Amino acid sequence: MALAEHEFDETKPQMTNKVDKEVSERLREARIKKYDSAENFVEAINAKLSSEGKPPVSLHTYRSHERGARSITKETAHLYAEFLSANPDWILYGKTLIKFNQDLLTNSMKLAEELFNEFENYREKHPEETVLGIKSALTGEIYSTLHKRNSGDDAKDSELSSDEKKKVIENVKKFISNKELNKYTTRAKN
Repeated sequence: MALAEHEFDETKPQMTNKVDKEVSERLREARIKKYDSAENFVEAINAKLSSEGKPPVSLHTYRSHERGARSITKETAHLYAEFLSANPDWILYGKTLIKFNQDLLTNSMKLAEELFNEFENYREKHPEETVLGIKSALTGEIYSTLHKRNSGDDAKDSELSSDEKKKVIENVKKFISNKELNKYTTRAKN
């Protein structure tokens, strides 16, 4: 059943007359840091979308977002943020709880793999979901430790001291022993 022109279709993003210039300025700022042109940015997005069988983003639409002539939906902000190594909340609202740092996260994941040896006995006794839960908990603890130590700046010091490693392992073991891991992995499956 087709909707009359004046009816509200909640499946479509709704545009507002009030344009948030700050959103478009943050989007442009993030794009300029990663891509030299809007064309290159849209091309990168569309390559991924095409490989996933999803419809492309038109250059006109993106430029309308960057100029502030068109509002950005949360879904679109997440798509753009993925390619800009930016936090979608920062693009939309100008603030984040934790400044996302891709390099720090990547380094945290590598360190988590190294520290996972401390949990070798869990590999054989627990299902894959538990192993992934432990690795996720390690990554989170490491990221949090490095982020706090570096005061949110870039990963100027991305190694853990031996005391920090012990603390991370201790915190993750507490997490496991409190059976929080089972709740976490159960939620992840559902």
